Amino acid sequence: MPFEPVGPGDPTALLPWMDDMGPAMAGPTQPTITQQMKDKANWRVLTQSPPPSHNQLQEVVLPPEIVKSLDHAARATNINGKEHGGNIVREGGDYSAIDTTDETSNDSVFWPDRSKTDGKDFVGGYHTHVVDKKTTENTTFSEADMTQLLEDGHNIEVMRAGNSTKMLARTKEFEAIMNKAENLDDLGHEMEDAYNAAYAAALDGDLQRAAKDPKEHERATEAAVIATATKYKLMYFAGDRNVMRRRGPGAKPAAPKTTYVPPTIIR
Repeated sequence: MPFEPVGPGDPTALLPWMDDMGPAMAGPTQPTITQQMKDKANWRVLTQSPPPSHNQLQEVVLPPEIVKSLDHAARATNINGKEHGGNIVREGGDYSAIDTTDETSNDSVFWPDRSKTDGKDFVGGYHTHVVDKKTTENTTFSEADMTQLLEDGHNIEVMRAGNSTKMLARTKEFEAIMNKAENLDDLGHEMEDAYNAAYAAALDGDLQRAAKDPKEHERATEAAVIATATKYKLMYFAGDRNVMRRRGPGAKPAAPKTTYVPPTIIR
């Protein structure tokens, strides 16, 4: 079932960022200041080196500027039926996204250009997937998307399809695998092979099932991402436009949301 926005309008309006602290009390949709600080800390942990352990995080909230860039890219994809994307960069504690889509290309697939950073620190990439009659918001990463995390400084890869967002993140265990590898190209091929093997296994070897039924393709792709992320100790998150929770082994049930109960007034 496709993911739905967390509320009407821009969901980032429901989550004031730590820099403008918002009300001190928490309501049904208003997180506490402590939660806001945790959300921002989780994002920073994922985008800085060294990366966290593969079992360290369960939930990530995207910064508003990144959500806006994903919204813009998704709208453009809906209009022209092409993937859009770019680079996520950091300057100090501020994050932004740089659109590197080649608007002159007739290719429907996004090809990244990591050279465009505006002099800021590159921390990851983002791109969209087309949502149409054959592909729903449940679409996820391809094997080529996953191997991008082998690039220098590529801590995260974010993918948006409609209102659904997914993210892959490096871990210290994954970097240990990279450091032991004699050749990162060979490691990338190994990851692709693991992905394709898991994809085929999810279809019981009958690849025609995926060709005939898009839902079967999406189910097998999800299984392939989880299997590859598990084998290579990557973190995999999925959610709506700004809030994502862990998927696959290591994922834990979400904690109940805090609701503010006003004090009883004694007259």
